[in-house]
Amino acid sequence: MKIVAVLFSILTLGSTVVATADAAAAPRTSLSLNDGWSFRQVSREELYPAEVPGVVHLDLLRNELIAEPFYAYVEEGLQWIGKTDWEYRKEFSVSQGVIERKNIELVFDGLDTYAEIYLNDELVLEAINMYRWWRVPVEGLLKAEDNELRVIFRSPITKDLHRVAEAGYQLPAANDKEEGTSPYTRKAPYSFGWDWGPRFVTAGIWKPVRLEAWDDVRLVDVFIRQIELGEKKARLEADVEMLGDDNASGSVTVEIHVDGAAVASEMIRLEAGTRAHTVSFEIDDFYDLADEMGLLVWEAFHFSTSLYPVAVGGHHT
Repeated sequence: MKIVAVLFSILTLGSTVVATADAAAAPRTSLSLNDGWSFRQVSREELYPAEVPGVVHLDLLRNELIAEPFYAYVEEGLQWIGKTDWEYRKEFSVSQGVIERKNIELVFDGLDTYAEIYLNDELVLEAINMYRWWRVPVEGLLKAEDNELRVIFRSPITKDLHRVAEAGYQLPAANDKEEGTSPYTRKAPYSFGWDWGPRFVTAGIWKPVRLEAWDDVRLVDVFIRQIELGEKKARLEADVEMLGDDNASGSVTVEIHVDGAAVASEMIRLEAGTRAHTVSFEIDDFYDLADEMGLLVWEAFHFSTSLYPVAVGGHHT
């Protein structure tokens, strides 16, 4: 398998540092915050262990606070869960090295759905969409020890009842047989019930959460686009989006590596804010690679799958 990697070389103050794609003068630091969570019903004091990523129904079941949801008619007796507000919390420490970085971001890959996030009693984010990630700057709010992160999930049912009343008519939602709030929220419709599944209106930190710390530049996104396919070569483009610190200066070199060998390199000026740049490159023996991976090539530019053997900063995609 050929691995395509995108690397940055950051040139600042006359020195050259070669690092992974989302690193600058020092590598990006990523601190997982998945462990050590607890949860409670907002109207009650007692805390119970929670798992992140996860949802409140699973945490209630693991703590034997509800019966097996799929047994007999238990589903009917669990509808109160979706009409309840829930709080998740954890405490954590960070090194002084992380605190001293220029940029520190709290990153949630997925929150289900209406959530208020507090870091050390400071409201830093109000999330309203299950389908997206959330990234919020938190430099200046962290301590070396005893940091507290709290996530309060508001009921997606009670939150949107006023919208149903104000509309004066019912939006189409054949799956939502009760309050009819599902069309008003960016949340998976199946959780409100369907003909093939139960109604469990969930809430929770359903994808990983972490702290990311960096200095001069951070890789935002990479998109690999096929431009031309010949008998022996494939010509591609890598659209690289990066974010520069407010005081960023110098140059950044974007390198494309295939199987560890550099095939393209371009230097661009490092600027504050978001910037996109496109780098063109080629892969030899494309059809041999497709055969190795079991990809069926129908004809020029047409494939049976959109998968590509790509790695960004050492992480396979």
